[in-house]
Amino acid sequence: MSNSPKRPYDVMWPIARDLVERLRPFCQRIEIAGSLRRGKAEIGDIEIMAIPCPVRVRFDGLIKSPYQLDWVLEERVRQQRIVLVRNGPRQKSFHFNLKDVGQVDVELWLQPDPQTWGCNFMIRTGSADFSKWMVTSQGWGGAMPMGLRFAEGRLWQGDVALPTPEEADVFDALGLAWIPPQERKAGRWGQ
Repeated sequence: MSNSPKRPYDVMWPIARDLVERLRPFCQRIEIAGSLRRGKAEIGDIEIMAIPCPVRVRFDGLIKSPYQLDWVLEERVRQQRIVLVRNGPRQKSFHFNLKDVGQVDVELWLQPDPQTWGCNFMIRTGSADFSKWMVTSQGWGGAMPMGLRFAEGRLWQGDVALPTPEEADVFDALGLAWIPPQERKAGRWGQ
């Protein structure tokens, strides 16, 4: 989504951290993902993954979304504080402007099932090549052992969905040692 120029990590990290803290009250869990989590020197957009809190009170029975986070984003749009570019049930894309930085693009990925957090956090952290390697079978040069597959945002063994509430659960299921986010670039994971 990023139309904005790449900026130094030291500029983007505090912006992402502040955004996460502002959204935290409306989430069961929320974390920075993508190139920021990998510690890249230059950052295009902010990627965040969240397990949104469900709506608890229904005033009139007319609820467009079951998540408080959607209400917060809609309110920011009404206040003209953000421009919502994509408003899907699992992916929100928006941008806002900061005085000394300019336009900041954000990808917000909603992951309502805590049992699939690990798989999806691993994919959203990337890099793209690393994520592809993790979900590709060993027969095709990937990390996925025979008998396992990645589908529908989760890891499967035959017809059984494996719980992966943490990234470490994904690595364990694949029989791999933990690979830190900073090492998930340029094929370094295969060394």
